[in-house]
Amino acid sequence: MNINEYGQIIRANIGKDVSSANSYKINLEPIIGEIVEKPATLGVVNIVEGDETWLANQYVEYVVEEGVLSYAGQWRKRGKAQSTSSNANGNYSYFTVLA
Repeated sequence: MNINEYGQIIRANIGKDVSSANSYKINLEPIIGEIVEKPATLGVVNIVEGDETWLANQYVEYVVEEGVLSYAGQWRKRGKAQSTSSNANGNYSYFTVLA
């Protein structure tokens, strides 16, 4: 992805079935700057991301909005799912935003 690019999908793996949750979010954090937390949707089909297969109902997706990727460099991302009885957070993973 490129700086200030929008319309692309960013996915974050939670690693367990979170289909019973009622709220999904993604945290995006540049090396320099504040964490951006955005609403996300649940991924409902199996996908291949890099060299891993992510299972349906175990990851979230976010369509990047204009102005969100405002820094070039290393970023990290994490998916979150919330329900009335529990929360599930994925591990952080890294991606690069190009200038």
